[in-house]
Amino acid sequence: MSEVIEVSGNVLVTKSLLGQAEDLAAEHEAFNANYVIGGRKALYSLLGKIAILVAQFDVAIDKAGLIKIMRKTLQEQYGIKTQENTSETTLLVRYITRADRKTAHVYARAIEAAKANQIAPTQFAGYLE
Repeated sequence: MSEVIEVSGNVLVTKSLLGQAEDLAAEHEAFNANYVIGGRKALYSLLGKIAILVAQFDVAIDKAGLIKIMRKTLQEQYGIKTQENTSETTLLVRYITRADRKTAHVYARAIEAAKANQIAPTQFAGYLE
C-alpha cells in the first residue's frame, strides 16, 4: 500500500510504506532528542538547582521556622498535607515542585543519595546521568 501525495499542482507522487516508515522514524528520532532526552536533561538541571537550595536550607539558622512556614503554605494554599516524619529534603522538594508524594520522595531520595556519596550539589546533574 502506498500514500498519494500532491507535490505541486497536479503532480502526484506515491510514497511506499517503507518511505512512510522512514519519515516516522525521523519524526520519532526528533521527538526523542527534543523531548525525552532534552526533558530528562532539563529535569536533572532543575534537580541540581534544588540540590543546591537543599544544601543552603540544611545550614539555615532559621530552618525550623522555614519548615513550619512550608508545611502551613502547602496545606493552606495547595491542599497538600505532609506528615511530621516527612524528611526535610522531601518537604522542600514538595514545596518547590508541588508534586505528588511519590515523585517528591523519588526526587528527594536522589538528592539525599548524592549527599551521602559526597557529590557536590553543583555536580548533581552529572551524577544523575
